[in-house]
Amino acid sequence: RKAAAERDALRADLDGRGARVDGLLSEIERVRDGLQAEFRESQSGLEAEAARFRDDAARARDDLRAENAALRADLALRTPRSTAESLREENARLREEVGLRT
Repeated sequence: RKAAAERDALRADLDGRGARVDGLLSEIERVRDGLQAEFRESQSGLEAEAARFRDDAARARDDLRAENAALRADLALRTPRSTAESLREENARLREEVGLRT
């Protein structure tokens, strides 16, 4: 009887320890699942932020290209006019120097 009682006590102790281990394993799985869900959420947010950044960068690049094209067009329009005005002024000065009047 004493041996049976000791055996029953050991079984009860092992069962209790097994239940605690099962509880700890369940808690570990719950925490792991929560961390995985947070990671997926975070990754999804980072991917969305990266996509917004790429879109913003593409828009900024397109805006700069358009501004650059406008500046080039403006320069192309201004340069010949400025050059022509400079040449007219120089020609007028030279005509005065040589005594020609227009």
